[in-house]
Amino acid sequence: VCSIINDFKARVSPAEVVYTVEPVLGIASARNHVLNYAVDHGYDLLTFADDDEQVEPQWLMELLKERDHHNLDIVGAPVRFAPPEGNLSFW
Repeated sequence: VCSIINDFKARVSPAEVVYTVEPVLGIASARNHVLNYAVDHGYDLLTFADDDEQVEPQWLMELLKERDHHNLDIVGAPVRFAPPEGNLSFW
């Protein structure tokens, strides 16, 4: 995992990348962990996209535009499922 994180950090530098572990299984636990981390460390913007989703190139800019236009605290938008790779069966 460390090499994956380090490779990602190098690709998005100088952006900050934080890697933490949530020991309780489940997406709700993972997202709550991230929310608590963001609040505890004073972050003012947080986005989520699942690993099986793709966002449009302007996705974040459009979300921020709507947030600012309507003075919102939270916004959401549809995302598209990423196409499966290879010849996969239903299972």
